[in-house]
Amino acid sequence: MPQNRWLLILLSLLTLFLAHGMALFYRVQPAVSLWFPPSGVAIAITLWLGPIGAVLTGIVSVTMASFWGSDGWTRLVGLTDIIEPLVAWFFYRRCFQGSLTLHGLRNATKFILIAPLAACATSAIIGSSVLVALGKMPEQSLSETIVRWWLGNAIGTMAIAPLALLLLTPLLKRYGWIPVSNQTEQPEYISSPCLYTRWLEIAAIVLATVCTAWFTVQASQETNFTFEQLSLLSFIPIVWAATRFGATGGMLTASFCVLADGVTKELGCS
Repeated sequence: MPQNRWLLILLSLLTLFLAHGMALFYRVQPAVSLWFPPSGVAIAITLWLGPIGAVLTGIVSVTMASFWGSDGWTRLVGLTDIIEPLVAWFFYRRCFQGSLTLHGLRNATKFILIAPLAACATSAIIGSSVLVALGKMPEQSLSETIVRWWLGNAIGTMAIAPLALLLLTPLLKRYGWIPVSNQTEQPEYISSPCLYTRWLEIAAIVLATVCTAWFTVQASQETNFTFEQLSLLSFIPIVWAATRFGATGGMLTASFCVLADGVTKELGCS
C-alpha cells in the first residue's frame, strides 16, 4: 500500500475521533446526538477508501463507545456504526457508480436517497434495536429513538459528506491519495445542458426548503428538542444548492430558509 494511502488512513482515524468529540458535545441521550458528524465523515471516507473506511469507523466507534454509555463487552455495539458507510458505499459506488464529486443531478439525487435516507435509516433501526435487545434502552422509546437517531445521522451526513466530497476529492486525486476513476466524474450538464432540468432542480430546492420549514414549525409545538433538531434539516437544501449552484446558490438558499422559517412560524401562530 502506498505511503500516502497510509497517511490518508491515519488522517481519517484522527478526523473520526474529532467528529465523535463534536457529537458528544451535542449529545441529548446516552446514544443519541442532536447531530452526528461521524456519520458524514465515515461516509465520505468510505466512499474514498472503500470498505477500509467502514473498518476505521468500527474501530473508532468501539473505542469511543464508553463515552456513549456502553461498557465492557457492550462496547461492541459500536460495530453497528459500520452499517451506515457500508450501505452508502455499496449502493452509491458499487451498484450505481456514483460520482465522488456529486456531479450532475442524477448523482446528487442518488446520494441524497442513499446516504442520508437509506443508509442513516438502516443504521438507526439496527442500532436502536440492538440497544433495546441489550437492555440499554426501554422498548417504549424505540420508535422515538429511531427517529432522533436517524435525524442526527442524516443531518451530520448532509452537513459534512457532500462538502468533503466536493472540495477534497479533486485534491486527493491530484496528489495520488485516491485513484482517478472513470468517466462518471464528469459533469452531466457539460455535454447536454438542459435549462428545463436546471429550473426543475431549483424548484425542488425551493419546495424542500418550504417543506422543511413547515415540518419544523409543526413539530416545534411538541418539544424544544424537536425544533432544535429538525431546524438543522435546513442543511439539506442549503448543501444541495451549494453543491449544484456554487456559493451564491448556497447563500441564497440559506437566506430563503430563514425567511421560510419566519413566515411559516408566523402563519402557524396566527
